[in-house]
Amino acid sequence: GKAASLCIKHSTTPRAIYHSHFPELQALLKLPGAARRDNVNDEPKLPADYKPLPTQVTAVATENFEAGIDPKKLPGLVLDDAQAKLTGKWTTGGNPSLQPYVGAGYRYRGAKEDGAARYEFTIEKAGDYEVRVSYSPHENRATNTRVAIESADGVKETTINQRNKPPLPQNFISLGVFKFAPGKPAVITLGGKPADGNVHADAVQLLPK
Repeated sequence: GKAASLCIKHSTTPRAIYHSHFPELQALLKLPGAARRDNVNDEPKLPADYKPLPTQVTAVATENFEAGIDPKKLPGLVLDDAQAKLTGKWTTGGNPSLQPYVGAGYRYRGAKEDGAARYEFTIEKAGDYEVRVSYSPHENRATNTRVAIESADGVKETTINQRNKPPLPQNFISLGVFKFAPGKPAVITLGGKPADGNVHADAVQLLPK
């Protein structure tokens, strides 16, 4: 079933799957049997009432938690998706084939949704900070993911093409340098309006310059 789904997804033969897409097949085989997806281009997800066996819990923890980048080891100020304030409907993901990601996994929401992930930073030292956002690229991601940066200078909006691989190490992309100060807004928001694909939310990093 899993190999056949990849044949459909990539319009190829079973032999070609083992030659050209074997890592993706391995990632699917490591998922619990209860993982499902609506079509071959979606990410597998578990039912809300899924209760894994102890051996499966260990396997998932080893695959996702240990492989994820520890946000505490990244320089600057870092907030992971687990610390973001979420509105709307989001799904937790941790597909090993989409590594590297920060922490235990990431969140994503559908194209037609308008949910937002709001990262609220506490600034102790005024200055210029480079804003970086991490995400795992995928063909079902949005090319127009909205990002709003609230800084001491006001609010600036931009978009990210999350189908393209981020240019910086550990799957980060830079959104530019902004002024932040104590007592002033220091908020990065992903989403908030529909897009042309799934919106992916992982970590946001502020690097002092």
